Amino acid sequence: MNKCIAYNCIFISIIIRYINCSDKDPDQTEVDSDEEDNFDVIVSQIENLLEDETAGDSVISDNIKQHGLGHIVYNSYGSESISTTQPTDFLDEESGIIEGPSGPHDQVSTQTTPIPHLDKSEVGDDKKEAAAVKPSKISESLIFMKKGDDGGLFQMIEGQDYKLIFDDGTTLKFEFYNELEQVIYNGDNIYVHMPKRLYALELTCNKTTNVFVIALEDSFLYIDYRAGMWRANSRKIPNYVKFYGKDSEGVEFEFSKEHYSFYLTEKGAFRYVFFPEIPCAKVVINNRLIWEKTPEDKSLLSVHINIKGDVFLKFKTHVSLFAKKRNEYKYLYDMGRK
Repeated sequence: MNKCIAYNCIFISIIIRYINCSDKDPDQTEVDSDEEDNFDVIVSQIENLLEDETAGDSVISDNIKQHGLGHIVYNSYGSESISTTQPTDFLDEESGIIEGPSGPHDQVSTQTTPIPHLDKSEVGDDKKEAAAVKPSKISESLIFMKKGDDGGLFQMIEGQDYKLIFDDGTTLKFEFYNELEQVIYNGDNIYVHMPKRLYALELTCNKTTNVFVIALEDSFLYIDYRAGMWRANSRKIPNYVKFYGKDSEGVEFEFSKEHYSFYLTEKGAFRYVFFPEIPCAKVVINNRLIWEKTPEDKSLLSVHINIKGDVFLKFKTHVSLFAKKRNEYKYLYDMGRK
């Protein structure tokens, strides 16, 4: 009971701070309903992050670097063309969206449908240990197709065209050596490569939620089963997030892909997990300084950016939340473990 009361007091305090930092125009009477509706999700996200007792430890970081912890890992963003559009929205693309039948395991349909905006915003849990690759029933239900010399589709061969590189019993991760043209799951077409689009590098799937995440060179493709059909949303890899460290002489430098792992969670959030060798000293998003390390600060373990654009800085003992509003980032609250 006391714990419940304490949590209620904390949440009330968060609400007060959230309202005070909202930067409302005095002449504006309309309520920002999206932000209010998103508050409970933000609190839930913080609690999920705090429940992770081991993320950021050297062992877990090593597992992230080696296995991606079952998520699609994209080590930083490349120097090639990257979208600079609104950073927090899923961008509609002509991706291979196949309208499924009334159930996920019925006879397949091949009719296409426009891509809706993804409505998922909870940050996933990064607490996961590396697992030995072993046969899985879901992998037997997955069929990957490639084009032959005559232009026809042929089933890919494991070990030759792709490889299962991670399997913890729930999440599987595949790496592709040849061009992936189509993905069939339990008889349903869930992905078809569109002409002039980049090819998949990796695919991660969760057999509990039936969520698939495909990593491309410049974006992620999120695929799930909703409203009687398989749907996908594409999210561009951001070029507006910068991290900085300091060398042995105290000179500041920008982090590269060698200093952190970057991936899209199954809830659609961007997650950056830092390797412990060189601590992150500064976070800059959209050319705005979000955080800079002081002598009193603990090491920053990871940074999470949800679909709304809110930023979560995760430390060993607490999570700091910066709420995004009108392209500005306002410090909201620190929440520690209870």
